[in-house]
Amino acid sequence: MGNRIYTAASCTFGSYIDEAMERALRRNRFKNMEFNAGIVHYKKDERADQTIARMQSMVKDGAIVLKSNHLPWPTELNISCYDEADRAAACENTRKLILKLEELGLGSPAYTFHGGTEPTTDEERAHRLAQTRKSIAELAPFFAERNAQMNVEILPRSCGGNCVEEMQYFMDGQPDNVGIVFDVNHVMNRAEQLPEMIRTLAPRIHAFHLSDYDNVDEQHWTIPHCGVINWQAVMAAIREIKQDVYMIFETHCPQSVTWRGNTEYDGIIRMAEYSAYYLENVDRFAELDRAFNDFRLPGN
Repeated sequence: MGNRIYTAASCTFGSYIDEAMERALRRNRFKNMEFNAGIVHYKKDERADQTIARMQSMVKDGAIVLKSNHLPWPTELNISCYDEADRAAACENTRKLILKLEELGLGSPAYTFHGGTEPTTDEERAHRLAQTRKSIAELAPFFAERNAQMNVEILPRSCGGNCVEEMQYFMDGQPDNVGIVFDVNHVMNRAEQLPEMIRTLAPRIHAFHLSDYDNVDEQHWTIPHCGVINWQAVMAAIREIKQDVYMIFETHCPQSVTWRGNTEYDGIIRMAEYSAYYLENVDRFAELDRAFNDFRLPGN
């Protein structure tokens, strides 16, 4: 079986990396990161410049190991554009963004893509799916030259790539460096089907986005016990995957985790570390999880 490579998405800690976050990142056990490449693409203000500089410093020092970049999905990077000229331009803009990341010293061995946007109407769906598949085929050699994975994320709601069949369509005939990021929050009301879906797509899964949710819509809650996902069953399916996979925590930064006006990043990182510990020992926790359901609060 393959290795599970635990990684934290930078959005788990917030949109930008300030001085306090850098201090916390430098002393925590989570070295692997998926960076929000939208910071580089949009580069809106001084906070973005500072975030890029801090990332460069941490990567150079080895405090952070950049395992993946999550690309943004504005129109100019939308590889499912209906118009052919717009689609071709999106592919070229994607190449330029990757080159920019490399120029900054922030290239990575994997890149996360969105294969579609929303809303996608029934009338245009087939064409947009075909556009995505065409874009993947065009971009795959560019990433292969870099020995990098091009990983397409399973998406929610009406987005292209919101089910097993559409992800299989994207992957059909693509080279081995093209794979899937399986976001377990994105299957909407199919939480009970997660193990089956993972097993079906397993040969192409390169990464997971991990968080919990309510079986209605994506929530990106902390693991465990915040949502409805059966982690024992999900981890059983993940452990069967033969290739190495990135296990990327993508949870919302809890804005309430503050103390005297300062975000307690150490606490946020600690929660991610505990999530990894829980998943790796999920079968040992099963009995405790069942007992919790019958637990009566003293004095209540």
